[in-house]
Amino acid sequence: MADVVLSIENATKVYGSGPAATEALKDVTLQVERGEWIAIMGPSGHGKSTLLQLMGGLDRPTKGNIYLDKSDITRLSQGDLARLRGHKIGFVFQFFNLLPHLTALENVEMALWLGGMDKHLSRSRGLHLLDQVGLAKKAGNFPNALSGGQQQRVAIARALANDPDVLLMDEPTGNLDSAAEADLLERLSMLHEGGKTLVIVTHNPAVADRAQRRVRVRDGRIVGETNNA
Repeated sequence: MADVVLSIENATKVYGSGPAATEALKDVTLQVERGEWIAIMGPSGHGKSTLLQLMGGLDRPTKGNIYLDKSDITRLSQGDLARLRGHKIGFVFQFFNLLPHLTALENVEMALWLGGMDKHLSRSRGLHLLDQVGLAKKAGNFPNALSGGQQQRVAIARALANDPDVLLMDEPTGNLDSAAEADLLERLSMLHEGGKTLVIVTHNPAVADRAQRRVRVRDGRIVGETNNA
């Protein structure tokens, strides 16, 4: 029997109301198995990022349910949802979202502090995570002193801070040059081989080729799925 870590059931998301209402997602159902790598693909503005935000508990569906390890996150209070998300979900954004006034290490440590780790342990854990993404020597650098690829790797280290079950990524290669993209893909492959569940919104065929399953979204609906050989 499949070990489903994340399940979306008949999720609809409507923004606005009345004549101005926009249905971003329409009755979407999707299951993600533990340890799976899924690429979510489709045209811009057709609901991919909205789906990712619902999966990560950053937004709530207008209708439907989302289960993370069998917990219905649509029914949790904001506080309980934040605590569950902090330990179960890692989120990596296209534009990195690093805090510019904090060093690479402090950006990672911040996630550990929010997760309740004391500052002594967070320092060693943060350095270990930066070492995992090949940036231990850049721990003291501020984001503006790092390349786009390096900033993305810091963002991944931060997302891994509390050892989440699922890593959600929105166009992680969108702002990287070809060398940084290749490096990131290798690191994602290593994370996946280590057991991480990856769900990645992407337009990039190189990213989709590494995934086990491609899910195609159009007009707010899932219109097809393909398993990679």
